[in-house]
Amino acid sequence: MTKHLTFSIPEREIPLWDAWKQFPANKNTSAALMRLVKNDLRTRTGGT
Repeated sequence: MTKHLTFSIPEREIPLWDAWKQFPANKNTSAALMRLVKNDLRTRTGGT
């Protein structure tokens, strides 16, 4: 089993996550969210 995500999902929420991933629109949303989070982390650690 390959892990696509770097953050962990609670066991009980995995079915929910799988259902969420069934929708292509949600996949795009997830990608956008991850980009936002990464950018946010980068700017937050980069400088005040």
